[in-house]
Amino acid sequence: MAHEFKPGDLALVMHAHIPDNLGKVVTLLRPGSTEEIQVPENGGAWLANPARVLHWVVSGEFVARREYSEAFRSTAHAAFPATSLMPLKGDEQPAQVHQSERVQ
Repeated sequence: MAHEFKPGDLALVMHAHIPDNLGKVVTLLRPGSTEEIQVPENGGAWLANPARVLHWVVSGEFVARREYSEAFRSTAHAAFPATSLMPLKGDEQPAQVHQSERVQ
């Protein structure tokens, strides 16, 4: 199911490379689908995205791998593929409400 996220929405991380990030609640900042995912809020970090997968830069509390290292660090910003996120509000509920209002 495709979700119609927008900046400011809350979402739940359903898939993550680092298990500690599973189940985290995030605030969506901005979408992207470029070859490089830029996360300037995270010290200028970037991630390769050669397939141009739709992703969201998000804020929250995360664990990230340090560059060129196996060590981990805490960070307040990250990026996740849109398919790894589940909305925390019913994205189909407004359409159902509008439809029931029309019937009355």
